[in-house]
Amino acid sequence: MKIKRNQAVLFILLALAALLLAACGGGATATAEATLESGAEAGTDSGAEAEADTSVEAPATGSGLCANPYYPVIEGVSHNYHGVSTDSEFTFTSTISGVREDGFTLTSEFDGVTVTQEWACTAEGLMALTYGGGAAAAVSVTGSEATYETSDVTGVTLPTSIAAGDAWSQTFVISGTQTIPGMEQAATVAGSASTSYAALGEESVDTEAGTFTAMKVAVTHVLDLTVTVNGISTASQFTSTGHTWYVAGIGWVKSVDNAEIAGVAIESAIELTAYSIPE
Repeated sequence: MKIKRNQAVLFILLALAALLLAACGGGATATAEATLESGAEAGTDSGAEAEADTSVEAPATGSGLCANPYYPVIEGVSHNYHGVSTDSEFTFTSTISGVREDGFTLTSEFDGVTVTQEWACTAEGLMALTYGGGAAAAVSVTGSEATYETSDVTGVTLPTSIAAGDAWSQTFVISGTQTIPGMEQAATVAGSASTSYAALGEESVDTEAGTFTAMKVAVTHVLDLTVTVNGISTASQFTSTGHTWYVAGIGWVKSVDNAEIAGVAIESAIELTAYSIPE
C-alpha cells in the first residue's frame, strides 16, 4: 500500500529532524533512522540550570581568526562521540584538517560513511558553511534516500568569546529531494534551518570521556520547510529545544535535544567518549 501524502511529509520532517538533532557542535550524522510510529515519550534534560555568574573567561585555542576558547582549531584535533537519536544508536569521530588563516576542514567518520564539512574563521567567530556536513548532506532513512544542499549561510556557530548571557544564531537555506517508500516520484524540499543559542554559564557535566567544567548553552533548532509530493505542496515547521556543553580548550562534549512532530517524539543525546589535541 502506498504511503499517504501527509505521512510522506511527516517522514521527510522526521528525517531532517534526525539530521538536525545529530548535527550539534559541528559533528553531523550521515545516516539517521526515523519511524512513523508514535507513542514514545520525549526525554528531558534533568540537569540543573547553570547560574549566570559562574562563567569565566576562557583562553583562546588556535591562532588568528581561528582562535576560539571553546573549540581548538588545530591540525589533527580529533573527538570521538557516542550518540542515540530516536530509536538508533551511532558513533563517530570528527577530525580537523586543512587549517587555514580563514577556515578549516572538519571530517566526520561514521560506520562506512565519511562526511566533510568546511568551516570559515571570521572576526565574529567560527562558522559552519554547510548544514549537516558537506556541500550535499546525504540522509538514509529506513528505505529512503535523500540529498540536501545548503546555501546562503548567515551568523556564526561559535562566537570568538562566550560569556553567560550571550546570544547568537545561524541560518542555512536548504533545498533537495528525497525518495519515499511506496511512492514512485521523489519529493522535493525547500526552506531554511536556523539555530539560536543562549549561553547560561558554566557548570559540571558528566560524559563518557570524564567530568568537565563546561559552558552550558541553550539551543533552539527551527526547520521551516515546504515539502512537495506529487505536485502538492505543504508548508511545515519543526522546532526542537535542548542544551549543548562546551569545554574550554577541548570543544563540544555533550548535547541533548528533544522535540515532537505530530505526536512522534524525537530525542537526541550525544556525548564525548575520547579526544586528542596535538601540542
